Amino acid sequence: MIMTDHREALTRRGPTLALLLVAAIMLLAPAESRAQLVFPYVDCVEHEEGSDEITAHFGYASLESSSRTINLGTNNQFIPSPINRGQPTFFSPGVYHSMFSATWDLSEHDTLTWRIRGRNAVASVDSEPCPIRCPQLVGFAGPDGPPGEPGEAGPRGETGPTGPAGETGPQGSDGRPATHGCYRIEIESDDAEAMASCPSGERVVSGGGQCTTDATDDADTGAGQLKSSQPDGESAWVARCRIGQATASAICCPDGNP
Repeated sequence: MIMTDHREALTRRGPTLALLLVAAIMLLAPAESRAQLVFPYVDCVEHEEGSDEITAHFGYASLESSSRTINLGTNNQFIPSPINRGQPTFFSPGVYHSMFSATWDLSEHDTLTWRIRGRNAVASVDSEPCPIRCPQLVGFAGPDGPPGEPGEAGPRGETGPTGPAGETGPQGSDGRPATHGCYRIEIESDDAEAMASCPSGERVVSGGGQCTTDATDDADTGAGQLKSSQPDGESAWVARCRIGQATASAICCPDGNP
């Protein structure tokens, strides 16, 4: 048949010529033989001179009207083995370039064949070489752009652990000596004002006051309300009450005491 006579021609020439031959076969083949027309082909090969390693890129052309699954095995295999070298098993109508690649060692075998239902795509050092890819050039980095707007402040973090105690500070200056000869006097009054006076030759250095009332029942605690408590000159302390009877107290010290 014409299809059998042109199997090798599809694979040893460029993919463009292979596709033209596929179209010609379709025109010449009887209608009953146009089923399951999936043609593998070699897009190109990569091979460095002096190296035994070669990589072939394979594609396929499907002239069927719908997609077809061709499982791995005698109808979808590589020769020589292994039969599975990453080839597809699902074939859609149309032409698909460089669907996958396969690498082999020329010291082991000269050719690598992808066979689909008896149709062969044979790759060798004589297959069409792949285009040379130029290295991608990288230019110099441009100047830095202006800084962006500051973002919003983040959430406040948790309080950290307490730090170590600091060093002990220097000792302070000596305080004033304690007073000697001072004493407290207290004067109670029957009205709202009371005065505690220090004797002649002594002065008041501090004092206080409080107010009391006569308790008439269990609800009355006997507490009054103080209006003022303050020194009166240098030798007396006076206490005045808003409510209740006043009691004044004075701390008296000799004039020579600091």
